[in-house]
Amino acid sequence: MYFSCYTYIHSGLHNNIHTGGIKMEQIDMMTIPESAETLRVSEVTIRKWVRERRLPHLKLGSRVFVKQEDIVDFIKKNYHPARKERGNNV
Repeated sequence: MYFSCYTYIHSGLHNNIHTGGIKMEQIDMMTIPESAETLRVSEVTIRKWVRERRLPHLKLGSRVFVKQEDIVDFIKKNYHPARKERGNNV
């Protein structure tokens, strides 16, 4: 289950909510188990990537969250397409 986090951002940036001069943007966040399930890896692997700073994250106290869009970016960054076969004209 994802949760939404509202972050304060400075004026001039895209926003979903504008209240009293303070702009807020809704961000969908995932827990470590949700991130692991999405990427089909273990929670230990996600924690390792967070510790190595390979995966952007937000730490609130002892809890760690990953933005859903960062998961998508991580997949795109680490995607390697298959090679085309050469010289196999059977």
